Amino acid sequence: MHADPSGHIFGLALIVIVVVAAIVLTSSTSNSNTSKPESATETPLPPPETKIKSVDVTSQLNKEMTRNAEDLSQVSETFGAWAAMMYFVENVKPGGKWDFKSQAEWSLNPDVIYIYNGNELRYDDIGNIHYGYVGHVLFSEQALLQAGGLVQVYAGTSKLSYYNSWFDDPRDSKMISYGYHLW
Repeated sequence: MHADPSGHIFGLALIVIVVVAAIVLTSSTSNSNTSKPESATETPLPPPETKIKSVDVTSQLNKEMTRNAEDLSQVSETFGAWAAMMYFVENVKPGGKWDFKSQAEWSLNPDVIYIYNGNELRYDDIGNIHYGYVGHVLFSEQALLQAGGLVQVYAGTSKLSYYNSWFDDPRDSKMISYGYHLW
């Protein structure tokens, strides 16, 4: 495989989509906690008065993104692009180590407003920002957005109206891009 001047690997956009699809298709789909509830994908951030509290995750998310991007880069340098891609997909898939909605240490709750760099976020925005930031190590922004959309199509949470964002919830795509450009 060849790399462009930005360090991204040519041809990985298609490969990542195929690998993500294969892993998602072979993963157990019986756990209803791994897919987003429809309200989480469509509903904008509710007014603050309807939320329980707000939690600033800036420091925690920055540390997590930096550590995981460094780990992914090390895997790539040590074992090559293919191994790094598999490591990334294994960690970001539903229920994976980087699927923060399912991680007890994050305790993410849809009834809480999260703050990152002074911006109010939904609970699912945090994982999308992380996905974009860490994914920047290996992939182009477009490849990450396409893979995110593919997972949503498979999970059945996509809508035809999401065609402009590769069939992913437009807010999810926005958060992925935000994380990607934090790099």
